[in-house]
Amino acid sequence: MLLIKSIYMKHTMAFLLFISLLTSCKKEENSTLYMSGYIYNNCYDKVPVQNSSIRLYRTKFGTIQGGEVVATGTTDANGFFKISFPQDNAANWMKLQTSGGGDLMEKIPPDKNYNNVEVFTTIFANINVSLNVINPHNVGDTLVIGNFSNGGGELKIPCPLSSGPIYTATDWNPLAAQGYEYTEEKIAWTFRPSTGFVYVKSFKIDKYCQDTIYMTVDIN
Repeated sequence: MLLIKSIYMKHTMAFLLFISLLTSCKKEENSTLYMSGYIYNNCYDKVPVQNSSIRLYRTKFGTIQGGEVVATGTTDANGFFKISFPQDNAANWMKLQTSGGGDLMEKIPPDKNYNNVEVFTTIFANINVSLNVINPHNVGDTLVIGNFSNGGGELKIPCPLSSGPIYTATDWNPLAAQGYEYTEEKIAWTFRPSTGFVYVKSFKIDKYCQDTIYMTVDIN
């Protein structure tokens, strides 16, 4: 009888130890991280967005197709927030949003803490655009290129082309939400008479307000 009881106790202890290990592993997998910072109206005025509900939305596989809200929070009178979220070591990234789903900051990796991040509801950038002319093209052709200095219009430059700056856009407001490390922007150009090709280049905006982004377009 004592032998049976002893065997029973050993099995019970082993089972409890197994459950404890499983619980410990689960807690480790679901460990909590946080993001803290300030939300301002823009990078110039820095008027705090006060007492505003916010949320963290985690996308699937780095896209906007599907996802879930993983955390919610509120800014204080100074625009400060601290919001906790579960760790995820997958390739997904997160977006900081208003309570209604408006994007404030995107491309936030979901696997580390963030301290004192500055978030702007509206971002501005100065963009200096230059040409690096490899092929000047022929007289009678016209380069038509995106003009950030004209609210997203077009700039028409007669050929033959030469290298150098063509314009500087002041306080350009990208369509995309602020990125955690940078905001992605694109510039497009083509030639007329039409060649049937439209060229597009992506570039990074990682400086806001008074700083200038220098971007060069290669013309082949």
